[in-house]
Amino acid sequence: MSYVLSIRRGDDHRPIVSAEVMELLAHDPSLREAENKTIIWTSPTTGQTRYLNQASDHLWTDDVNDDRDLQFLQKLQSIARALEARLFGEEGEDLTESLSPSSARPGCAAVILLAVGLTALALAGM
Repeated sequence: MSYVLSIRRGDDHRPIVSAEVMELLAHDPSLREAENKTIIWTSPTTGQTRYLNQASDHLWTDDVNDDRDLQFLQKLQSIARALEARLFGEEGEDLTESLSPSSARPGCAAVILLAVGLTALALAGM
């Protein structure tokens, strides 16, 4: 089961517009545009690819499955910060800082991600 994450602006609800996304793509070689407003991220260390979708006012992905996706989650946090936005989980939890290397000791990020995923699965089963 996958978990949906979104990058959006929280308090002021300004939309993330295509021009901002194009600017981001122009300055980040790990990101490229694909068909149907899809953005492909390629890990610089493993070559693994993940995708993001661009909606009318935010970015979202369900290409997250388990704690092996930590590097992608950290990239999503980086994208959110670059767009002056926040990374949110399915239930609205703000994940913008929770998995950053500066806020977690080595090894803790996987535990945090696992806890978020288990919570989402438990809530989905209700």
